[in-house]
Amino acid sequence: MNFTSGKQLLDICSEKNISISQAMFLRETTYLEQDSVEVTQKMERAYDIMKQSIHRALNEDLIGMGGMIGGESKHLDALRKSGKNICGTLISKAITYAVGVLEVNASMGLIVAAPTAGLHFTPEVLADIDARGIGREEVTLHVGAGTFKPVKSDTIEGHEMHTEFISVRRSSIERIKSNLGNIIAVGTTSVRTLESLYYMGVILDNNPEATSEDLVVKQWMPYDTNNNRLTAERSLQNILNYLDKHDADTLVTATQIIIAPGYEFKIVKGIVTNFHQPKSTLLLLISAFVKGNWKSIYEYALEHDFRFLSYGDSSLLL
Repeated sequence: MNFTSGKQLLDICSEKNISISQAMFLRETTYLEQDSVEVTQKMERAYDIMKQSIHRALNEDLIGMGGMIGGESKHLDALRKSGKNICGTLISKAITYAVGVLEVNASMGLIVAAPTAGLHFTPEVLADIDARGIGREEVTLHVGAGTFKPVKSDTIEGHEMHTEFISVRRSSIERIKSNLGNIIAVGTTSVRTLESLYYMGVILDNNPEATSEDLVVKQWMPYDTNNNRLTAERSLQNILNYLDKHDADTLVTATQIIIAPGYEFKIVKGIVTNFHQPKSTLLLLISAFVKGNWKSIYEYALEHDFRFLSYGDSSLLL
C-alpha cells in the first residue's frame, strides 16, 4: 500500500476504516518493505521516549536549550541519549510532555508543532479537573507549517489558508453534541477542529453521500449565509449518521477553515489559548472570538509582563 498525497491517505483510511498511523505503518511494511518488527519497535521507541520525558519532567531539573519545534525523530533521540532534556528557556515542566508527543509526531512526518496551549495542563491540573467532574475529550488536527505563515496581503481575502488533517472519535462527537453550550477548546488547533465539524455536518446535510474528500471544509465556506442555517445539534447528528452508515468509529478528513472577524462560532463557547504574534491567522481567530476586542486584552498582557507565543502565558476567553 502506498500514497503520495494527503487525498490518497484520507481515501485509504476511509476505505479501510483505519487510522492515519495504521496507514503509515502499512505503507512502511508493504510498499517500503520494512520489517514489521522493526517498524513496531520504532513506534514503541517513540512512545517510550514520550513516557521518559514525562517522568523526567516530574522528577528532574530541566536543561534549557531554547525552543525546538519539529525535526526528525533521530535528532530528538540523540539529544535524549546524550542526557540532555529538550525544552524552551521559559517553560514549565509540562514542555517535556510535548517533546515526547513531538517525537512520535516527527517519526510519522506529519506534524510540525507541539500543542502549546495544552502545555499548561500538567498531570496535576488534569487530575484536579477530573476530580471536579469536568469532562474532557481529545481531538486531533495535524498542524501544518501554514499555521505560522504570516498574513502578508492587504486584506484577509488575499490570504490562502493551509489544509490540515483532522481526526475525531465518534464518542467525542457524541459527547460534544450532548454538551453544546459548555464547550471550552484548549488551543486554536482545537477551535479549528471543533468549528470545522459544524460545516462538515452542513456538507452532509446537502449531500448525505459525501466522501471524506467531499467533507473537507473550504476556506471561505463559513462566510456563506446558506452554510449557517443548521443548528449545531443537527449538524453533529449528520456526522454521527455518516459514521453509522460507514460503520466507522472515527471521522477522518481535512479542513482549510479560516476563522476571522465576522465568523459566527457554532460549537466553541470558550478558549484557553496563549498570546499570539501580530499579522497571524491565530490572532485573527482570537479577534473573531472576542469580537474585535483583542487590543485591550493584549495591552493588559504587555503592561503586566505576560510572556507571549508558544511557550508563554495563557488566557481563558469566554
